Amino acid sequence: MNKYLHKVLKDNRQLLETNLVPEPVIECMLETSALTPDDQEELEQEDERKTKVKKLLKMVERKGIKCFESFLDALVRTDNTNLANTLKESRKVPTTDFDDENRKSIPHLESIDSLSQTFILHNEDHTLGNSLRYVIMKDPRVEFCGYGVPHPFDKQINFRIQSKVIPAVEVLVDGLNNLNSLCQIVLDKFEVSKPV
Repeated sequence: MNKYLHKVLKDNRQLLETNLVPEPVIECMLETSALTPDDQEELEQEDERKTKVKKLLKMVERKGIKCFESFLDALVRTDNTNLANTLKESRKVPTTDFDDENRKSIPHLESIDSLSQTFILHNEDHTLGNSLRYVIMKDPRVEFCGYGVPHPFDKQINFRIQSKVIPAVEVLVDGLNNLNSLCQIVLDKFEVSKPV
């Protein structure tokens, strides 16, 4: 089960139960084969609108993200654009803005040698760990670079850097800047190749 899909439907369940007329949405979803005739039959057994909406939402969640996309499309096609926009907005992955007020320092575990340090990156996972390790290991001044996740439920990584010449903090900052540049290049190439 997709945890973001579950959260989106859970957070908007009351809004959907009070505002959604399910019959036209079900018809649209049948046309796109997101729902089967058996699903329709199961939903038709419910007389109360609110119960039918609950059952439809459970069905969409069970069938996954493709069914959810079809559900959003059906909402737009049945003049429920506001509901679709609300769901799309709450579906976005949460991000954190880092302005001057929110700027965080990177804590590091105490180390005797400044050439070798472990940094703790909060609210990050294997995505940043792998890509940052890849970029930093390309630096010839780096002797060792690795990361570990203490526990799957912890949203942090312990990032270890050992350099030959310069302090590990400088290597980390250079690596983050290089990774940012690399991501920007990929984004620019994607936008150029995107069909108009």
